[in-house]
Amino acid sequence: MFRTLTTATPITFFRTSIRNIASQVLHVTDTEGTNFALKAFQKSKILSVNSDNGLQFNKVDGIPHLIYGGDATDRGRHDLAITEMLVDFKKRHPDQVTLLVGNREIKNTRFAVELHPETIRERLLKTASPYWIPNLTLPLDYVIAEMKRSGKQTTDEMTEASIQHYVYSLTIEKCQIIYLKWMLEKTMGSPNTFRYRREELSALTQKSNPSEEEVLHSFIKETQPTGLMGEYLGLAQVGVIVPNTGILAVHGGLTNYNVGRIPNMQDHETPIQDAKQWLTGFNQWYQEQIQKWIHFKPNHLNQPGQTPLDQCVLPVPGKQKYVITADMLNAQRQFVTIPENVNQYINRNKLSIVLTGHQPCGDHPCIIRNTSNNALFINGDTGYAIESKNPDDTRGHACHTVEIAVDDKLASHVEINATLPDKTAVKTELCVLSDTIEGDPYIGIVLPDHRLIQCRLPNGDYRLAEQKGFAVTYSTVQAENMAALMALPVAIKPL
Repeated sequence: MFRTLTTATPITFFRTSIRNIASQVLHVTDTEGTNFALKAFQKSKILSVNSDNGLQFNKVDGIPHLIYGGDATDRGRHDLAITEMLVDFKKRHPDQVTLLVGNREIKNTRFAVELHPETIRERLLKTASPYWIPNLTLPLDYVIAEMKRSGKQTTDEMTEASIQHYVYSLTIEKCQIIYLKWMLEKTMGSPNTFRYRREELSALTQKSNPSEEEVLHSFIKETQPTGLMGEYLGLAQVGVIVPNTGILAVHGGLTNYNVGRIPNMQDHETPIQDAKQWLTGFNQWYQEQIQKWIHFKPNHLNQPGQTPLDQCVLPVPGKQKYVITADMLNAQRQFVTIPENVNQYINRNKLSIVLTGHQPCGDHPCIIRNTSNNALFINGDTGYAIESKNPDDTRGHACHTVEIAVDDKLASHVEINATLPDKTAVKTELCVLSDTIEGDPYIGIVLPDHRLIQCRLPNGDYRLAEQKGFAVTYSTVQAENMAALMALPVAIKPL
């Protein structure tokens, strides 16, 4: 029996007129502990969900594939359920299921090292701000706050000696709990995750209020190499090219710098020109880092937050971002056309679809055409679909599926079925051929003012999205006015 998530009735779709399908690919990413994962799985033609047996591939034309794009946890009450479902499915279908590693997966390498009982008291007393986040609240501040809550001392009475005495009077578990809360809230962008884990454990164990110690033990257990999160890390990879499809997927984005590059390369080295060789080398490098993590010891850690995987995740000074944490926005975090080096790399390697996540793009997947108009870049991270004061719901009714059917001529038939926050259903179909993109000629074009022609609404109007940071605003243009809009200089003219 699998841990279950509550969601709506499944919906099936996908047109049946396509013939000679070789592969069908479902891409889901950045579900971050919410039940969005289950909603997407249940809307898919390719998968079905069984509470007893987990995920199952349906009988479809061609070979079915699932690409899970990473960031499975941290912002909802279903971290364990989602991870268990994905790990189990990967084990049963190793060649048809790809688990990508996101920054939220990689952070799990920190727990066993930083919460080690031999060093936890020293960490509480001496841990400095991690080098990638200046001027940060320290674990010592959390210790002082705990002293105040317990009524041990007032601020005026506290001295270095009294604080140290207090820490050494605590149990190891209590020290770990204080440090764990600091880690989650101040260094991992997960201020509510401790509460979410407690609520999930409550549902699993039928206990109304699991203790903080039980929550701590769950984090320590599941982030070991043999735990759920540890298993995900071991089964995951940095990127994939699905065989015989022209589909490439990574968690983050492709930039002029990172295409063809692996963290162990020097800046002066020539990028690896063959995309398959590049990702094979990157995935091999990743697995080597995982093995280092498995054998990591607490005294190997020089600064808080460091693990063997730092190079591809943290913004190390002087280093540009790799494909796990890079995005495809400009410095102001706005939509832009595909960088020319990236466009050339994609064309040279005969790739037609690039699937990403990591950077929230609003309430609907972000579709951008490349400058050659023969490839689509699709970002499926809708983690901030709505502006909400409720941290437990930043998606509302927003949900979508991205499914791609690749025929025996390597034409990629893309179908995106999305539900917007106001429950409007939006369907987008495009077909990527070797030399062009068929279908609506406007969707996926970035205008000079950084607005993206995102989709076409059921009433026929085009919806434009404008992003800056995590905030996305929307406007509409009637179809008869699109010709005037497109008279402006743009990267791609309508077909």
